Amino acid sequence: SIMNLVELFIAINSFFKGMGINSDNKIYLSIIAVIFILAISSKLSKDKFTFKELGYLFSLVLIGIINYIVNNSSVILLTSLTLMLLKNMDINRCLKVMLISRVLGYLTLALGIVTGIIKQQEIIMWRVNQFIVRRTFNNISPNSLQLNLVIIILLIIYLYRDKLNILEYVGMAIINYALYRYTFSRTGMVIGMLAIIMGYCITYLPVTKKWIMFLAKYSYIFLCIFSLGISRLYNGGSLEELDVLFNGRLSYMHALVSGYRIPFFGMNKSYFTNINIDNGFIDLLYVGGAVAFLIISYLIISESNILYKEKDYYSLMIILLMSIYSLSESFLPNIFINISLFFLAWQIYKVPKEKTVNKIKNAK
Repeated sequence: SIMNLVELFIAINSFFKGMGINSDNKIYLSIIAVIFILAISSKLSKDKFTFKELGYLFSLVLIGIINYIVNNSSVILLTSLTLMLLKNMDINRCLKVMLISRVLGYLTLALGIVTGIIKQQEIIMWRVNQFIVRRTFNNISPNSLQLNLVIIILLIIYLYRDKLNILEYVGMAIINYALYRYTFSRTGMVIGMLAIIMGYCITYLPVTKKWIMFLAKYSYIFLCIFSLGISRLYNGGSLEELDVLFNGRLSYMHALVSGYRIPFFGMNKSYFTNINIDNGFIDLLYVGGAVAFLIISYLIISESNILYKEKDYYSLMIILLMSIYSLSESFLPNIFINISLFFLAWQIYKVPKEKTVNKIKNAK
């Protein structure tokens, strides 16, 4: 069926991400390209798209194609094609498929590491006045290991919030910290802890809901302006200690925004000499380009406002945490990492009944 093909597309993408496979891996792209062609062929024969929907999708897919040709990056194209498949899909069911496949991919990676099939390499890096030893696995970053656990935690809280008790929240916190002692991924560990605390507070401390919702509603636009502003204003001095804490990210961002014009359709990262872009907002603006930045930002901000009005606490929580995470990671336009982008289907298409029912239930 159409749903099975779309779910298969989501499952394979999520499985590979769980294993830490890069979005530009040729084998990975070949597999998902075949499944996408089968899924979209079936979908187009049965689903009808409105002019407004086609306008959004055509713009995103066109930008994704240009970005792939110019920058050799498939991220925006993959996100656009996935959104195209989500018409008339139950987003919660899609996210459940993502959770199962992500866990399977993660366990496969762990098994490969334990058995020695996937080799470990140790790297020594300087962090806040001391050297630390971190591990990579066949060029898979330790940050990716922690990031995948954070996504699993977020999906568990989002999908099963009514069934989780305090011991299960504590268990997730212990696993999150234990992995941190292995990866030394500070941002991932902090975001994981924030997800656990927020999930618990929303479920068991209702008084906190309005504050979390308020922060989430404005999180994307505030953190976006903050990233652009601090990139422009940074000149060492009083901000140098903050730059050290972020492993030089501020100085890289300043060099980028002060030395390069904002491209219309994005630029290849190889053009940014000796600059490492580890901020999602800056990466989307310069690597994705101004057009992609404006369209994706508009959709996220609009959906945040709608979710706020409808009191969809858990979806807003994910948008808030992914926005915070984007301050130090460049995955913002990648729908299989920034899972809040799945909610854009609610903005582009008519909201399915399943979501409306869930919102009413959550608001009680």
